[in-house]
Amino acid sequence: MFRHMLDFEPCLDALTYILMVGSCHAIVVGISALVFVPRLSQRGCAAYILSIWRVLLFNTLLLLAGVLANGFWMTFIYDHMYVSQDTTVDFIPFIPFGQWVLNMEWGGKTGILLNGTKLWQLRAIWLLMAFVVWLSTVSLYRRWRPHRDTAA
Repeated sequence: MFRHMLDFEPCLDALTYILMVGSCHAIVVGISALVFVPRLSQRGCAAYILSIWRVLLFNTLLLLAGVLANGFWMTFIYDHMYVSQDTTVDFIPFIPFGQWVLNMEWGGKTGILLNGTKLWQLRAIWLLMAFVVWLSTVSLYRRWRPHRDTAA
């Protein structure tokens, strides 16, 4: 069953996004775990774990919102307003869309804008979508974040 899901392009895009961008989020969580080590001696193990859990929750929500936004981007923007040679991940909410996406070369070819689209239009769409992703992530995080009194 799983093998057939990978034949469905949006599922493959989502899996690729989770693997590629999720590794960046995992690095952020790992670095945060190191940065929060002084909390062990200052506030104890419970505060340290709570801090890491909060970073993990925020990054997980940002990753999931990014997966949805990338799916929207690949469905409605890519192949309608531009094409690029490397579509591993085209929408990332913390890396602005730019000429670099079109300049990625694959087999001697680069990307192009379609239907009279201007680069500023794609940047404006990226900005709007990134704003929605970050706003929804922060809103969900504020609703679901663990509080100190529930951790112990």
